[in-house]
Amino acid sequence: MGLGLRPSEIAALKIGNFHQDHRGYALDVQKTPGRLPKKRYLLPDIGKVLEHHVKQIVDWYRQASVPKGKWLPEADLPIFPAPNDDSDSYDYTRPQTATAIWAELKKVSTRLKLPSSLGLDPARFRRTIAAMAAYQSYSSRVIAEMLGPHYGDVPQYVQATPDIVRKIDEALDSKFSKIAKAFKCRIVKSGKKDKE
Repeated sequence: MGLGLRPSEIAALKIGNFHQDHRGYALDVQKTPGRLPKKRYLLPDIGKVLEHHVKQIVDWYRQASVPKGKWLPEADLPIFPAPNDDSDSYDYTRPQTATAIWAELKKVSTRLKLPSSLGLDPARFRRTIAAMAAYQSYSSRVIAEMLGPHYGDVPQYVQATPDIVRKIDEALDSKFSKIAKAFKCRIVKSGKKDKE
């Protein structure tokens, strides 16, 4: 989620999408069907956790009794396999659905006792990433490339950055300063100097 991925993009991740190169841990994310995947680098700590998780999935898969017709190359295994109906086991050949990933995020939000207004959801992560990129002066095209939506969809993710908030404050300051002076028992006349 911290990469601005949609639950459907997370669900589609396979072990072959995770790798390490000279720059660090990365995921190759399929943002647009039919196009080459985009490489997304991970923070080192997250990369190490994911590396451990991927090794566990491969080990469990090797030990699982998978019917011959369902056997997959390890690179094609889902990073987040779907749980079986019998609760504690997984079907390593089938990815979790986007809905199941979204439900897990809701469970984490509930366990953390976050108010619903601060709840964890994919859109919040996407907006945060877009806002951080906008704050760092990245163009809308670069932000669109990061998130993968159509170019016209980017403004919905770019919310109030500190610079925008400051500009709004400055614009409203002159309007509200008269109201503030009135509360301080000052006489406010339009277009003339204020008197005590």
